[in-house]
Order: sequence, then C-alpha cells, then structure tokens
Amino acid sequence: MIRLATILIILSSHIAWAAPKVDWKAAEKEAVEYLQQYLRIDTTNPPGNETAGAKYLQSLLEKEAIRCAIFEAKPGRGNLYAYIDTGGKKRPLILLNHIDVVPAEKKFWKEDPFSGVLKEGEIWGRGATDTKNLAIAQLMTMLILKRSRMKLNRTVIFLAVADEEAGTGVGAEWITKAHPELVQKAEFLINEGSVIRTLPDGRVSYYGVSPAEKAVCWLELKASGPAGHGAFPPFEPTALQKLVVGINRITEYHPQTEVVPAVEKFFADIAKQQTPTMKMKFANIRESLKDPTFAQEIMKQPSYASILHNTIALTSVSTPIAKVNVIPSEATATLDCRLLPGANPTDFVAKLQGLLEGTGVEIRPISIGESSSSPINTDLFKAIARVAGQYDKGALVTTPLLASSTDSVYFRKLGITCYGFEPFKLTEDQELGHAHNERIAVSSFVGGVKRMLDLVLAMQ
Repeated sequence: MIRLATILIILSSHIAWAAPKVDWKAAEKEAVEYLQQYLRIDTTNPPGNETAGAKYLQSLLEKEAIRCAIFEAKPGRGNLYAYIDTGGKKRPLILLNHIDVVPAEKKFWKEDPFSGVLKEGEIWGRGATDTKNLAIAQLMTMLILKRSRMKLNRTVIFLAVADEEAGTGVGAEWITKAHPELVQKAEFLINEGSVIRTLPDGRVSYYGVSPAEKAVCWLELKASGPAGHGAFPPFEPTALQKLVVGINRITEYHPQTEVVPAVEKFFADIAKQQTPTMKMKFANIRESLKDPTFAQEIMKQPSYASILHNTIALTSVSTPIAKVNVIPSEATATLDCRLLPGANPTDFVAKLQGLLEGTGVEIRPISIGESSSSPINTDLFKAIARVAGQYDKGALVTTPLLASSTDSVYFRKLGITCYGFEPFKLTEDQELGHAHNERIAVSSFVGGVKRMLDLVLAMQ
C-alpha cells in the first residue's frame, strides 16, 4: 500500500489556513486504492453486512493509531466511530457517511458492481457516488491530519453508519439514541447531499450546500380478492385488478406546485447563469410558475421538479405467489413519496386515501420521517465558501433543497448544524447513485479528497 510521504506543516501563501504539505501523487494513489478495495466489500442493504465494511475502515484508521470502535445494534450491522481528540476549545466536527448501499442488478451493469475496477479513468462499483467515495475522502482527511501531528482547535469525528438506505433503526438513528454521548457535543456535521455541479464543458455551475431536505413518506398499497386458476378468471375484480385501478388514480394525481423559501433562494442564485429570457423567470420563480408553458417546461426537469412539489414514485408491485397461471389473493405496491418542508404527512396520506375511495385498495404508512433544516449563517458555511473560492474563484455557493432525505435529520434533533456537501465535481449525468453502472471519475474523486481536507482545516 502506498503511504503518504513525510508531511510538514506550512502556512500556504494562497490559503488562509495552516495546511500539511502532502505528496499528492502518493496520496491520490492511496485514496484510489482504498476506494477500490472498499467497493469490493458487498454491503448491499438488505441485509446490510455493514460490519464487514466497518472493519475495513477500522483497519486503515488503526494503522495510524486513530482511536475507533464499532457499535452494533444487531449482529453484522456495524457503525464505526473514530476521532482525533485535539483538546481544542471549539466544539467537534463530525464527518458522516454510510456504509450500506442499495442493491445492484448485475445483468444491467457493464462491469461487476462489486469489482472496484479502474477503467478509462473511472472507478466502478455500487457506492462509488453513494457514499463510499465520501467515506474515503473523509477517511483520508483523518489519516493526513493524524500523520501531520498538526495542532487542531476542534476534535474531528469520523462516523460511518449502517442502514441509511433502509432506515430500520440500526444506524444513525440508533447511534443518536443509544449512544448520544458520542456525538451530542458536536457543533457541525458534513454529510452526503449536494455536490459541486458542473456543466458538460467542465465549468462549475455552483457549489451546492444543502441545509434542508424533504421528508420521507413511504407507503404501501394493498388489495385483496378471489384467488384461483388463471384459466378461470372470476367475475368480480381480483386483487391485482383493484390495485391497478388504485395505482392509476394515484399516479395520475399531481400535487400542486409550491415554492418554499429555500427553493426560491436557490432559483434566484442560479438565475444569473441562465439565458437572458430565463434569467428573469428564475429570479422570480414564484410568479413565473403561474405561466403554464413555463411551468410545464420546468417540471420536465427532474432536478427542478423534485424540489417544487411533493413527489410520488411507484417503486414496486408484488404478490405472494408470482406464477403465470395463478390469480393471487393479495397484491401490494410501494410508493416512495417525498414531502416539502412544512408539508403535513397526515394530510398528504389522507389525500391519497381519498383518491383510493371505492377501489378496494388500502393504504398504510411504512415509514414517515420529518423534513429538517439548519441555519446557513455559520462558520461551516463560510468555510465552504472559502474553499470554493480557493479552488474555483468566483464560484457560486448556493443552498439547493435536498430532494431526498439523509441521516442528518437525526443529528439536527441534537442541535447539530448539518450540511449536505460532497466536494466532488459532477455533472447531472454523473450523479449515478442507485443507478446502473455507478462510477466516479478519478479526477473528480481525488479533487474531492483535497477539498475535504481543506474544508476541515478551514474549520480549525
């Protein structure tokens, strides 16, 4: 394994914080190798098997004598906690990532999803952008800080958790409830969320820092009916027929457009980057959406549509018996709904229940979360802006609402300021979390490693 060269502490002439002098050629190779090895550990959730990933990360940290321990809510569902204690006066900073990944349909991949292969300048594997890349960038920061022996003003905590993708209560939620003493003194937390959005020509559009996110509202639809042989369909509607009617009613429903303050600010921030015609419309997004033609065009773009209304995604349909000649007595479907800040989950579910009236389809919650937010007038936000200016002079730093949800919600309940910021340059097409052929360019990954280190240093 390539190790970093001797590190000296210098005060750079072009940055405003003390920084270790790093042999970046060696460090980049080290980081890439770590990510490749981490991607080869299958932590698909379910079942998770996060302890295997946690032990790998633990082995890298322990080589540098960084204090760490694995906490399990259940066997095999490990959460790794590590820290560099500085004795500084400032409250700790948490670097958060999750170990588990979503399932991968291997037959649709060009490379094995757990190969960690480096091909044509890209690292392939499930988790390459969600969030094993973030984990290794944060881990490299810990290693470099420890090797440098530099004096820090705040303790840095590395926390790799289980179960973010399924939310069954054995990951971040469990840590904050069962072991609050590990994290509750922290002032700031950096987690997954927004990225450095780049354009196809490589120019930076903006540094995205998400201080707020939508709430999860996972629902199940269920219908019952007569069972029998497929050759003798009954006169009355079957479970699947009822379910199809219910699904159609819900998918044909379009929640009304709503512009929450964070989204209004985001559109105003990026207005200057639009064409002359669109510049005015983005700057006045609330009024512009009253124009049906403009509203229709903007809602065709998922990244914009997802933050302008509550969303409903049909994600699965299933029956107890999946056989072509059997009419099942039950059929279920799942909906992944995401609610804007301020939306009332009870009212939302009641609306859907009303749409299902007369269909024979029942609806029940699987998991209902909370939207959460953090203030932006903070030292961490200012530090991100300074790092952005260092790497990309004049770059816009803005606050897009996170359309998905993360583990930040549990830490915000403890009063910790949490931002979703992944320091990797990605175009919209390169954000491949949960997609087939997930991968990240080496240039994007190692750039993120450097920015993460500088961000943590800027917080000292």
